[in-house]
Amino acid sequence: MATRNPTVLLYSETYNRQSAPAPLIIRIALYLLAIAVVVLVSADIMLELSMPMLPELTTDAGLALLLIGFALLLAYGLAVLGKQSVAAVADYCSRPQRLQRKALFIAARQQRLKRLLHFKTDYLAYVHEQRRKRLLDANNRKHIKALAKAIGKQLRMARKHLARPTYRQWQQQLRHYQHQQDADALLRLQQHIEALDQP
Repeated sequence: MATRNPTVLLYSETYNRQSAPAPLIIRIALYLLAIAVVVLVSADIMLELSMPMLPELTTDAGLALLLIGFALLLAYGLAVLGKQSVAAVADYCSRPQRLQRKALFIAARQQRLKRLLHFKTDYLAYVHEQRRKRLLDANNRKHIKALAKAIGKQLRMARKHLARPTYRQWQQQLRHYQHQQDADALLRLQQHIEALDQP
């Protein structure tokens, strides 16, 4: 059988002892208010009957009882409010609540770290892709430049076999294809030039 925490038992017993007289206080306050009403009504009756001194004394007693009754109700309300405030503060500062807030803080921090890791991963992948593209473009430009240079050399060597308009046209195409970085078009132009050497 599980045993309960002695501190919890002590707090529970103390709370029960303190809260037990509360209904009695309310009953006493209500009784005092009822008696005060009766006394004040009696004072009015005595005043109608023209009794000397008694109406004033009875009225003072009724007002005093009325004041005491309201004071008891107010004191009880303040006591309940104070007890609830203390209980709320104690609950907020209790170990389970502190552990729960710590767990929530750790969970939120882990979520932030996951989002940050995801963002960094995407950023690094983007940077790596951009760097790969730049290297690939630089490599392509280098090879296209070398290919265009070789084709230009072949074109100059084949100049004697070409009509002047055809030579100029192929020169223009060579510069245009190199500027457009069109390797396929350069290879086709090279094939046309090489075909001139074939018998």
